[in-house]
Amino acid sequence: MTKPFKYSLILNFALIFIAFSYLVVTIAMNYKGRCGVFYFFGGEGRPCPLREYMKEELGFSLIILWSVWWMVLPALLLIPGIGYLLGRLSK
Repeated sequence: MTKPFKYSLILNFALIFIAFSYLVVTIAMNYKGRCGVFYFFGGEGRPCPLREYMKEELGFSLIILWSVWWMVLPALLLIPGIGYLLGRLSK
């Protein structure tokens, strides 16, 4: 009974890791040497290093994710639930 649940939790953490990695790589690839610019304002920003740019953009992204946690949490709970049910059906 615990085996399918264990595997689905590993899958859940893997999906979270992949999504976070994709976010980090996408932000890094969009780096143009400037910080402090939100895309919808259309400003030029100020010169900054990649580390500062990543810190600002990841912070902004995490604020957005935190504000919609009520939509993300059911999805994170649904994945282990489906894995558990599939494991129970395969017995």
